[in-house]
Amino acid sequence: MLTFLLKRTLYALISLLLITLIVFSLSHLSGNPLDALLPDDATPEQIERVTRNLGLDQPIALQYLTFLQNAAVGDFGESVNRHAKLTHFGGL
Repeated sequence: MLTFLLKRTLYALISLLLITLIVFSLSHLSGNPLDALLPDDATPEQIERVTRNLGLDQPIALQYLTFLQNAAVGDFGESVNRHAKLTHFGGL
C-alpha cells in the first residue's frame, strides 16, 4: 500500500511539473510579451526597465524556476488588462 501511495505521489508531482512547463512554454511561445505591454513608440529606456522588472532579461531556466516558486505560493502575477493580481480572478 505504501509503495502504491509513493508511486501515485511521484506521478502526481511529475504531472504537475509537466503541466507547469507546458503553461510556461505557451506563455513564451506567443511572442514577445513586451509587444502587448508597451506602445509602439516606447523608448529604449522604457523597454529596458519593463524587461528588467518582468525578469525577461534572465535566462529562460531561471524565469521558469521563478515561475515555479511564485506559483507554489499562489502568486500568478498580474493581469495585463486589469492590472490586478490573478489570484483575485481565480477565487484563490
